[in-house]
This record gives sequence, structure tokens and C-alpha cells, in this order.
Amino acid sequence: MKALKYIGLVIILTIIGHLLANTFMSLSIGLLNINGTTINSFEMASQFRSTFYFALSMGSIPLLYLAVEQITKLKFQYQGLKTIGIILASGILLWFIRIIQLNRLLNMTSGITNELGLNSPLRFEILLFSQYLFIGFLIGAIISGIIFRYEKTSNSG
Repeated sequence: MKALKYIGLVIILTIIGHLLANTFMSLSIGLLNINGTTINSFEMASQFRSTFYFALSMGSIPLLYLAVEQITKLKFQYQGLKTIGIILASGILLWFIRIIQLNRLLNMTSGITNELGLNSPLRFEILLFSQYLFIGFLIGAIISGIIFRYEKTSNSG
């Protein structure tokens, strides 16, 4: 019964992730300081992969929570909510770090191209917003597993 609940959550969050992928990408690109830079995609599959990775990232949240729960034997009301919060916060933090990295790159290249009067393109394939989000979720699961594993051993000993 518990397995069906997690499978259902994975499917629902994957579908929601698929539906929200374009909004996520628009929000991410909107946070970039583009200033005359165009975003070009040289591969047709790159936009599909970005949507696919975002959907999988969203669908991975219950599985990451389940892994932490199995390792640390969480009590859902307090530790479970903190675990979900840590996973989500880590994903959002790493996604935002990627935006900062890209903004620095854009600021460096825009100064050069503006002096020459050129328009600098940015490849869509290097944005990697969804991948950074997933890696952040994974780091959050590891961090929360370490925290609650340590908390469990310090409370019992």
C-alpha cells in the first residue's frame, strides 16, 4: 500500500513537472540579464530534454524522500516536513546559483560584444536549469539524511 502511494506521487509530480516545464524555463530565462543576447538552440532535442529533465526532477522528490525515510526512519510530522523543505530548498538554491553563474557569463561577454557592436548568442544547451535543480534535490536529500541520521544517533546515545 505504501509503495502504491509513492508510485502515485511520482506519477502525479512527473505529470505536473511536464506541464510546468515551459513556465519554469520562462521564469529561469526571465531571471537572466540578457541585454542584447539571443538564446539559440542548435539541437531540436535540447528543448525536449529540458522538459523531460524537469519532469523527472519533480517526480524524483518522493523517491528522494523515501530514500531518506528508509535510511533514517523519519517521523513524518516533524522530520518529514523538514526533509521535504531541505530537499526543495537545496534544489531551488542550486538552480539560483546556476542563474547567477549564467548572469556573470552574460555580463562578461556583453561588455566585449557591445564594444565591437556584435550580438552575442547564448546556446540553449548550456543553460541546464533542470539538471541543476535535480542535483540540488539530490544534495538536499543527502544533507537531510546526514542531519537526521546524526540527530537520531545523538538522541539515542
